[in-house]
Amino acid sequence: MVEVNPQYIDNLSYAARTLRQPFKDFITEGILTAGALAVTQSLTPAMSVLVSGSSSSDIAYIQNDEATNRGHYRISNDAPVTKTIAASDPSNPRIDRVIAQIRDATDISGVSNDWQLQVLTGTPAASPVAPALPNNALSLATIAVAANATSIVNANITDTRTLLSSQNLSNLVTKTGTETLANKTLTSPKMDAIAEETAAAGVTIDGIKLKDGNSIANTGAADHITITPGTSKLVKVAALRQNMASNVYENNSVILTGFITILGSAVAELSFSVTFGITFAAAPIILLGSMLSKNSTVAPVLISDCAGLAAGNISIDITAPSTTGFGIILHRWDANFGAIQYGVAWTAIGVLA
Repeated sequence: MVEVNPQYIDNLSYAARTLRQPFKDFITEGILTAGALAVTQSLTPAMSVLVSGSSSSDIAYIQNDEATNRGHYRISNDAPVTKTIAASDPSNPRIDRVIAQIRDATDISGVSNDWQLQVLTGTPAASPVAPALPNNALSLATIAVAANATSIVNANITDTRTLLSSQNLSNLVTKTGTETLANKTLTSPKMDAIAEETAAAGVTIDGIKLKDGNSIANTGAADHITITPGTSKLVKVAALRQNMASNVYENNSVILTGFITILGSAVAELSFSVTFGITFAAAPIILLGSMLSKNSTVAPVLISDCAGLAAGNISIDITAPSTTGFGIILHRWDANFGAIQYGVAWTAIGVLA
């Protein structure tokens, strides 16, 4: 074993690779910000492209691809650079590649100790492919050069840059305190619990999957949780259903409500069907509300349009419950139904398929 000097101790010497290694320990290669080293058409379109540059934001990290434990190189471009595109082929299109490449004469097979922006010229063909990315380089864009092209515009440029990301930090970083996230995308976030900070604010969750086996804790006096679905989306929750002998825990439970009406006639029995707007995994529990009526042949729009409870000795039965709907039979025992609207409010509780 060769013992490498620990970093940042006075009166010791270090190889440059030793100081580069921490970058590779914690980040992947790529551009630091979304706008770094962007490739666009020249201000006046020509057979050239423009690579962005500024002293503060055009920064990237490039991996040493030829040896291990050599770290990432940090590069920056402090001013825009124009790169020439070779003349087009008269017969076939081609694809060029714009890259940023490290040239290190010590740790890799470079000819000098610097980095440069380059355009790798592709081979003209009926179905061209871009040149392969060489070692120790970051691909910035590919350029579609048409046959007989005289200029390059943004429509010919495909961005191939990748943002760097963190790595090897899962067991090192613990966030405590309050963090505000605005317009951020969280990929598969996992949380042990969410505790509301104020008594009346509640906790709003939109598209967050909580870690299995943990709960949302509310500590305020006015405890409540608001779960906001997206447009035309359902809120699926876990429910505890109490049976005669045991309790059943069900995930993806949905409560579906509705109101259906039928125009009566001079018969003692009316039947109609309800079709759910969703499909349950199994026939749901169905609850029926009171029988309502409207003294009109025009169907009510709202439950409040009904005059009140339907008159007469009427029974309500559920028939053929299924995962997609059920039937209702109304039977009047003291007389026939009248030519008015009869309605029933219903609730279906079950697990979403």
